[in-house]
Amino acid sequence: MATRLPSAKDADDRTWPLRDSATLRIIDGLYRCRKYVWTNDQKIVAGYGLTWSQLLVIEALRNAEPDFTLSPTDLAALTQTTSGRMAKMLGGLVDLGMIDRVENTHDRRSTLVRLTPFGAETVERALNQLARTNTKVFLETLTHNECQELAGLLAKLR
Repeated sequence: MATRLPSAKDADDRTWPLRDSATLRIIDGLYRCRKYVWTNDQKIVAGYGLTWSQLLVIEALRNAEPDFTLSPTDLAALTQTTSGRMAKMLGGLVDLGMIDRVENTHDRRSTLVRLTPFGAETVERALNQLARTNTKVFLETLTHNECQELAGLLAKLR
């Protein structure tokens, strides 16, 4: 005798404890939000001739005070990428005029990566556009206070 598969009606009649799980609702909400934001953000970043990974690299350099300079190893750690992938990204950013490779005066065996003025201007413009666009998207659904609360809650999950 063949086993009967449950119908939709059977599923409605069963109790499934995870159906109303806050964890699953959070995961679903974050996934849907990420997908929507990610699609829009990719388009914005591409408009500057960059990949998302390249944007993360020049953002890390822009935050490296006072001279916008880091080692390739530090950049790989900050952007959570491999050294091989970082080397390829840095080559592309040099070609775009976003970064320069400079001599490491403390260790002549290595070079450092420094953000160019063009790279600094580009990352600032791109991040400002991303912030404006996403703020508009979020405020269409959430109040300002809800946005602040969500930002605080998400910061706890890092």
